[in-house]
Amino acid sequence: MLNWIEGNLEGGDPARDGHPHIAELDRCGSGDQVRVAPATGAAADLVAALVDPEGGRAGRLARAAEVLENHTEQQPGCTVDNDWCGAPEASLPTSTCAVGGDGGPLSAAGVLLFLLAIADRRRALAIAIAVSLAAAPAAAQEQDAADQEEDPSAAQTERALEREDKAIERLPDTVGRNWGAALSAGGAFDRGAMMGSAGVRWNPWESLGFGLDLEYNPWFSISAADVAPGVASLYVPVIWRLKRFGTWELRTTAYVGATMMLFDLVGVDRGAIGPFIGWNPLGLALPLGTDFKLVVKPGDIAVAAPQVTGIPFFYHQYRFTVGVEWYP
Repeated sequence: MLNWIEGNLEGGDPARDGHPHIAELDRCGSGDQVRVAPATGAAADLVAALVDPEGGRAGRLARAAEVLENHTEQQPGCTVDNDWCGAPEASLPTSTCAVGGDGGPLSAAGVLLFLLAIADRRRALAIAIAVSLAAAPAAAQEQDAADQEEDPSAAQTERALEREDKAIERLPDTVGRNWGAALSAGGAFDRGAMMGSAGVRWNPWESLGFGLDLEYNPWFSISAADVAPGVASLYVPVIWRLKRFGTWELRTTAYVGATMMLFDLVGVDRGAIGPFIGWNPLGLALPLGTDFKLVVKPGDIAVAAPQVTGIPFFYHQYRFTVGVEWYP
């Protein structure tokens, strides 16, 4: 602890009042790697511990506690007689406090490390996150405005703690199992059709997965108010996960398989079998708890071609599809 009051007044006694405040601790410049590197390292470790979704809320709190344990140390018996246990900061000049200014975002890293050292672990988590979020606008303020800022009250700190707890609680957990099942439903209106499918999913790699789906795809005509049985298809979806945003994922999916005609059409017999291909350029998967994913695919392109010899026949569709994946 540093003494800002008596340390900046004449007659202050370090043996009685503690070490005077060190203004250099408020100005972490690029040339001060002795303090900048540990402070920024601690901040980076804390952020990494919080954004990692593994283990849910309990995992985040455990990793945050481990960061606090690794970056804080309490050494008893440090006094003016032993030069504060040889702390390198004790040799820096003492002067009036100056928060903000030239320190910029790096000064926030120093404040973060200081907070980690003095607060209990649970409270330090909330305060550290609040300091990180406030670092950028604070660095842009003028020196006199920064000096007029008051420390947050105890009530504000409690509210910050409650908000962070609720935010961590609401973060969904990732679905990490490899084997699962899938159900989908959708429709197309450019060439009227509906679809429903059921299948299995296998994710051997984090960015690539496969499946096997059986689909029923009836066709309809709005103008004629008629519905035809359409086709049934069996195909393999190949799922490539392009990008993750926390627990959300962007994916693209290709479909390859076979399709069978379910009714007689002029020039096409019932039971005719041909290829089925499709592609979804961009879809979104959102976790629903630890076992389910909601999959939204607004741009499915599907082509069923039950007859490719003689007079070829195919039925292409632009679909909007919504599905659920279950990983028990």
